[in-house]
Amino acid sequence: MRIQFLGTSGHGITLERNLPALLIDNQILIDCGEGTLKTLKRLNVDLHSIKVIILSHLHADHCMGLPALLWDYALYSREDINKPVSSPLIYVPEGMKYHLEGILKDSFSPFERVNFSVKIVELPSKSQMNLDITLDSRNYHIDWIPNVHFPLCYAFRINFKLGISNDTAPTKNLTDFFSDLSIVIHEATFFDEQEMLAHQLNHSTPLDAANLGKNAHVSQVILTHLPELTQKNSKSFISNAKKIFPNIVIAQDLDVFNLS
Repeated sequence: MRIQFLGTSGHGITLERNLPALLIDNQILIDCGEGTLKTLKRLNVDLHSIKVIILSHLHADHCMGLPALLWDYALYSREDINKPVSSPLIYVPEGMKYHLEGILKDSFSPFERVNFSVKIVELPSKSQMNLDITLDSRNYHIDWIPNVHFPLCYAFRINFKLGISNDTAPTKNLTDFFSDLSIVIHEATFFDEQEMLAHQLNHSTPLDAANLGKNAHVSQVILTHLPELTQKNSKSFISNAKKIFPNIVIAQDLDVFNLS
């Protein structure tokens, strides 16, 4: 499994970081923050290789790159706009299809005029359902649980090896869900000294992510959804976390991690 970070910022676009997006095997896109399309083009990723888009939630920083991405599918990368075509399957949390359709409608995206249909599927929050997807002979087993966050936001587990948790406050349920995984990608929106504010706003710190890594017995924790970091404060940002869980790193835009 090839995991590439397209955007790692949690505090708006910076010179070094775009908003959240994660690409798995060039086939599954997790979140689609502003700037995702440009990064995909910069990496020469064929957009039509992306078959599934999963939005953890509908906060603007996680979904506002989607209209631009869909317009590229609908218009700019098509040979025949008269031939009906559909978007990749777009998965959203329960109750969020209506809101995503509203975002597209309010941004005046009349895809029907170019025979382009947007396929949105809701993932239920309280069932034991999971997704079993086969793409280019690769099998993906994906399950999820709700995070501590508003609006409804999901954490995901893929093939019982990779955990992905965007916006959330710490919770035992998430620790249990990620138990014994190889890699956990976890948000760290605030510095450790801002712990009270982080939890009040349903977010986490590096120390929170390190405690999860230790208690869940995972092999590696990768931090994303980050505050604006400088070369000077990056080391101090995870210094306390490393004392608890040494194998914790900060993701950079375009970083690639491989999971066998």
